[in-house]
Amino acid sequence: TYNFRLWDQNIGVDQIETDPYLLSWSAKMLNESKVFSDVVTPEESVEQNDYRITKSIYDFLSQCTIVIGQNIKGYDLKMLNTRLAFYGLPPLPRFQIVDTYTGRIIKR
Repeated sequence: TYNFRLWDQNIGVDQIETDPYLLSWSAKMLNESKVFSDVVTPEESVEQNDYRITKSIYDFLSQCTIVIGQNIKGYDLKMLNTRLAFYGLPPLPRFQIVDTYTGRIIKR
């Protein structure tokens, strides 16, 4: 049996075959047509090296004052913060979150 997350699961450390890592991200600024995105290369994927795209999404989100996303509070930011800590990168700056999954505006 494979699981794709550790949160709210009963998984022993000995059951973990590989740590999770980022594969891709995409976003856009309000009222702009340009889509920003990044994806790991095949070589980065084999090495499970997501440093480059972790840094690129960090740089993008650092420009934001409000971030809107589906389950962004419950999943995406937890995953991103884990990867930032893994690489010793600073935490994300503060911004407001609109989570379309919960329908809530969250100040963090």
